[in-house]
Amino acid sequence: MSSRAVEDDALAKAAKAVEALYLLRDTYFPADPDDKISRLNTDSDLALNLLDSIPLDNLGNACLRSFFVTGAWEHSKLLQSLKAYQNAASA
Repeated sequence: MSSRAVEDDALAKAAKAVEALYLLRDTYFPADPDDKISRLNTDSDLALNLLDSIPLDNLGNACLRSFFVTGAWEHSKLLQSLKAYQNAASA
């Protein structure tokens, strides 16, 4: 498997984890609110670990690609990609 495919796979896993986190937040309403908080904490830790496994320069590439491909042209996406590149350069 090429390094590009590995990077894309890591980004896809991270994206799925984030999607699952939002779905949990929006649709899970247990009788005990502490259960929701506990699950959100556990799932957010998983998503953050997946994101942390991606090198910052690759994350910058992904953010920049997302900025152009989605057509949304969100200013925050562009700033996010630039911040990732800066972090990679200073590391």
